[in-house]
Amino acid sequence: ANLVLPLAQKLSEPTEDPPFSINDEVWARTPMVRNALLNPDSHEMIDPVNRTFADIVRSDPIFQTFNLYNTRAVMIASSTPERVHVPIAQAVVRKRTDFIAALAGKPAIKGPFIARSSAQPIISLSVPVVLEERVIGVLRPVVDIANFNETFLKPLMKRQEGKIFVFAPD
Repeated sequence: ANLVLPLAQKLSEPTEDPPFSINDEVWARTPMVRNALLNPDSHEMIDPVNRTFADIVRSDPIFQTFNLYNTRAVMIASSTPERVHVPIAQAVVRKRTDFIAALAGKPAIKGPFIARSSAQPIISLSVPVVLEERVIGVLRPVVDIANFNETFLKPLMKRQEGKIFVFAPD
């Protein structure tokens, strides 16, 4: 419990110092991601991104989804392609503080909070995708808190067994 509360407090506001690294900034700089944002209607550009994001989520269960948004918060690629261009996602994401921070050029974290799509507790990470010093989109992976806790926090917990005696003077 003494590890979870400070982590939850740290994650409750956008920050430039994520407590763990997922190489999301590396993905945000790839030509594949930038080309998808520049050609959002091209299946030749979007389909490989969807497949790559799905591979990331399959290979690392800490991620619930891996998404790419344009600057208007329209999801143009995702590890869950059936969610692409869903209007409710746009309405929700464009108001999120992590997305807004990424539009301003700053990587950010939001959470923990309950995802509307899965009803599961999550942490979202937003990283600006920049081309020629201009933000052209946001890479927004979503971390599954249950898996995060199992992977990162549970190994830190020490289990100790012992006995305690209480003596009362009367």
